[in-house]
Amino acid sequence: MWQGLARLQPFAQAMRQLVARPAIKRTIRLGFGLVSILAVGYVLVAGVGRVDWAALNIDWRYIVLAWLATAATVGVGALGWTLLARALLPAIPAKTLTHIHLRSLLAKYLPGGVWNSASKLVLLHQLGAPAKHASLAVLLEPALLLLTGLEALLIMVSVFPSAAPWAGLSPPLLLLLLALTTLACLSLPLLVMKIVRRNQNPELITASSELIPRSFITKLWMAEAVYGFSWLCLCLCFNLIVAAILPIDIKAASVTSVATILSFIICLVVIVIPNGIGLRELSYSVLMSKIMDSVVAVSLGFMFRLIIALAEVCVVMVALGAVYLHKTRIRRKKQALTPMEY
Repeated sequence: MWQGLARLQPFAQAMRQLVARPAIKRTIRLGFGLVSILAVGYVLVAGVGRVDWAALNIDWRYIVLAWLATAATVGVGALGWTLLARALLPAIPAKTLTHIHLRSLLAKYLPGGVWNSASKLVLLHQLGAPAKHASLAVLLEPALLLLTGLEALLIMVSVFPSAAPWAGLSPPLLLLLLALTTLACLSLPLLVMKIVRRNQNPELITASSELIPRSFITKLWMAEAVYGFSWLCLCLCFNLIVAAILPIDIKAASVTSVATILSFIICLVVIVIPNGIGLRELSYSVLMSKIMDSVVAVSLGFMFRLIIALAEVCVVMVALGAVYLHKTRIRRKKQALTPMEY
């Protein structure tokens, strides 16, 4: 087997050199972007067809507010990734990391469920980021999302026990689980710091570098706080969608929030389904049966997916357009300079 892998090594190197050519790289990047946009378009078209528009009396003002809140949530998620990646890759500017996150955002709609992470790894590799730190940053993103989502879910269920989709968990047990989840969130940055320091070259560690672990841990804690806030934003978005078809009170808002958090957590765990298509709507239909019919819950689930996809596409396009205009402006300024001004 090892001899066979050794024979494939020259071929792999030749393919790497071929892909490294600027023309080939631009073609692959353009093709990947077009395929991602087509995948999002398929989700939008399929979602429109699965919403029972005739059975829903929609107040479109709440839908517009939900879209605006979802777009803001996309920005909050980008901020969380930027803080997380800056902790492990301080040499890369924050704007570049945000751009990487937004460029890779639409890739999660592709079949396979791993293209979002793979796209980030490729873009970080092109910037010369260390492979270990880049891989750790990509792996930490779903881990932090899962931990903060569990904490938000346990807090919601502890405050509103009637919204819990399960039975048999006493308040002391819920508080114990919440304490363990909070302890895991607080201790994870310390564990990551030990892993990073263990893989550092001792010859490169100086007296001044002893200050790095404190900022490292602080940035990871800040990323966890931002991700926790993003879960609350998602709950607000889906509550606005529910409010568009029926009056909502504290009980309905708590059930909707628990359903939102739990359905997204399920989609985080089941990574083989691209962006949890179908699975999230099935979760909504089961969890929202306390306050509405399952058919209406499925329609609202697909409507929420439509709003999320539209918000992500708009944010990505605006970000890419801003970067393109910025590069064009810099290029024109350079062309306007005379050789003496250089």
